[in-house]
Amino acid sequence: MDPKDHLIVAFNHRTDYDALRTLNNLGNHVDIIKVGEQAVSRGYADKIAGIAQRRGKRIFWDTKLHDTPDTMAEAATGLAEKGVTWFTVHASAGKKAIKAAVANRGNSGVVVVTVLTSYDSLDCRDIYGGRIDEKVLQFARMALECGAQGIVSAVAGLSFS
Repeated sequence: MDPKDHLIVAFNHRTDYDALRTLNNLGNHVDIIKVGEQAVSRGYADKIAGIAQRRGKRIFWDTKLHDTPDTMAEAATGLAEKGVTWFTVHASAGKKAIKAAVANRGNSGVVVVTVLTSYDSLDCRDIYGGRIDEKVLQFARMALECGAQGIVSAVAGLSFS
């Protein structure tokens, strides 16, 4: 296995210039770039993703879609049309929304985010009404039942024994 096939570099830059400089510096050492909320909100997500794709890189579009099923379906269609390799949806959007994203993903993979990695036990209890380990497992099972191609999972508070 080539390590560059498993390394993902996040593009959380302030400007498209900085993102392009990073892309140029990566050369052929990394094949997957992550385009997230920062790139979208700063307006360079499509630009950097397009340049990266023309250079043969895969795009992990990490905006954690979370909306109604109809809106999730349209967003998934749009991301599939962009040719992204994977995109994220948030498990708390629910089964119908995840299934809508999966049904409209085209050739893209749907990666479901369970519990945000920044949440601690109190956050998880306040937001989801349960412990991190319970909610991560519940959301992961739900993602698999809905046909997701991947899962992003918080590990805080999980026991692997």
